[in-house]
Amino acid sequence: MGHALRFFIEGDYTAGQNITLPDPLRHRLKKVLRLSRGDSIHLWNGKDGLWLAELNHDNLKTVELKNQLEAQSFVPKKHLFMGLTKRDAWETILRQATELGITDIHPIKTEFSDRDKTKPERAKLICTEASEQCERLDVPVLHPISTLKDAVSGFGNTIFWAAERGENAENIPAYTEGHGFLVGPEGGFSDTENDFLVEQKHITSISLGPIILKADTAVVALLSKISL
Repeated sequence: MGHALRFFIEGDYTAGQNITLPDPLRHRLKKVLRLSRGDSIHLWNGKDGLWLAELNHDNLKTVELKNQLEAQSFVPKKHLFMGLTKRDAWETILRQATELGITDIHPIKTEFSDRDKTKPERAKLICTEASEQCERLDVPVLHPISTLKDAVSGFGNTIFWAAERGENAENIPAYTEGHGFLVGPEGGFSDTENDFLVEQKHITSISLGPIILKADTAVVALLSKISL
């Protein structure tokens, strides 16, 4: 086959090892992608690089790891601090943040945020599938839900805040590894939250222009200004 498809499977990888495929993936390979015994796919686990694997069972129950194709690589650390939104927007944000190189996603409960309705298992699946699609070899870390104060106060680097109508907003400076990016929920932050953020010396407000953007659009607008 031509360009082999990439799939994430956890575990340790060694040459000659047989790996049992999860039922959903086996179904996808057999029924959707129409692969069969002898076909090749690419596997990765987030720590051992990219591997060539051969389907070695008639019912596609297992694959055999052949050899490592690429050593493990990681994208530079980028943290997204994100006010929780409605489920559809939140799932879009998870996918887009993964595709745009975010390594750590920090969900934040704010005064205007929506109740999180995406189960952790589904959130991880969305990030994993997005990593497969954009050919990353790692999956973003999805941190536990936190308050705005707890999330940003304990962060030891600069956070660029996409501030709506920010009077003192700056243009995005040159990015260095380890910085964070803050986007509010639908409706933005409350006056109390805005006052708190302005007082934080490690938070820099950033202008995304005069148009007020939806939360998921603001994430893309902010991250796309940074060199990927």
